[in-house]
Amino acid sequence: MMNYVEFSDNTAFVAESQSYSILAKHFWDLKNHMPLEEFMNKPVMIQFLQYVDSFYGQNGLYADKENFATVSQQKEAIKRYMMSLNDATTWGDGDSLDRERVRYILENELNVQLS
Repeated sequence: MMNYVEFSDNTAFVAESQSYSILAKHFWDLKNHMPLEEFMNKPVMIQFLQYVDSFYGQNGLYADKENFATVSQQKEAIKRYMMSLNDATTWGDGDSLDRERVRYILENELNVQLS
């Protein structure tokens, strides 16, 4: 099972359950952890999905009637993005960089055509 893990310094990533306990220097700084599926239903992620949809969804800024990402494609891209987080690629609380990284996954991994 994959878990969303967040530390007090706001470092966040997705990891295999309990594998993050090996990060001894950070273990006591653990602020939050939960199954990824549960995290995907948190208000911050619902807002992020709405934000992504406003750009790449059916009526999005970077979409047209024929080239857009479905909600299920957007959710899959967000999930893949969350699973790619590491020291170099960090969660920005749903900012424009997070959105652009999701766009990259939509286009390059899920083969979604956007305008």
